[in-house]
Amino acid sequence: MRKLKFILIGLALLLINSTCSKYDDGEIWDEINSLDKRVTAIENQLKSINANISSLSTLISTLENRRYVSNISELANGYSITFSDGSKLSIKDGEKSADGKDAPVMNVQFFNGRYY
Repeated sequence: MRKLKFILIGLALLLINSTCSKYDDGEIWDEINSLDKRVTAIENQLKSINANISSLSTLISTLENRRYVSNISELANGYSITFSDGSKLSIKDGEKSADGKDAPVMNVQFFNGRYY
């Protein structure tokens, strides 16, 4: 009886093991890693855009307060602008891309007495 019990348990384990399939989730992990890289690239681009918006805001404030540029000095990765009141603004170069296709276009316009 004991041998029969071990044989039945062994057959049951063999049957269970043979019915289990090995699931390959490598493709899903490749997609997740790809998405992670894309999100990281978007986050870096967003930081750059926010820095550019901050610089534009400083320039607009300078124009509205009638300050003028007193000095422009070249940095290793951009320019430093010094205004008549002593405040400074740094404009940094971004990453190079093919034909400038990835460069965001930002501008400021004067409309109805305000800069937008």
